[in-house]
Amino acid sequence: MKKPRDVLLCFVTGYPDFAAEGYEVAALPYLMKPVGEEKLSAVLDRALAQLGKTEKTVLFSVDGEMRRVKVNDIVYVEAFAQKCAVITVYGPFEVKMGISGMEALPGEGFVRCHRSHLVSLRFIGSISKTSVALDGGKSI
Repeated sequence: MKKPRDVLLCFVTGYPDFAAEGYEVAALPYLMKPVGEEKLSAVLDRALAQLGKTEKTVLFSVDGEMRRVKVNDIVYVEAFAQKCAVITVYGPFEVKMGISGMEALPGEGFVRCHRSHLVSLRFIGSISKTSVALDGGKSI
């Protein structure tokens, strides 16, 4: 399954030979030593701007505690009785909520492919007449 990218890289070095390789990992601008305060400040401002792009989150009550989950980390939701299993890229957990309540998840990209399944379009690998195959190999 896809995992979100929560790390920003910035290379600070005295060797310019490897600057091009920073693009392979989508690093912030390459900084050459000695680094001036103005250049460092500009790169840090850029990093803060990228990190500041807030991802939509939702709070779930799980075993008496509130758990904050990024909506983009939710792979699918499976309903049974008056509960739902929320399957995320980090693992599953259970909430006392019906599937209709889960349909109100913020953001876009969720589709109800069955009366008991809500799936994120981000993780769909293929769709056939009778099933939805997810990136991780799970078929619904």
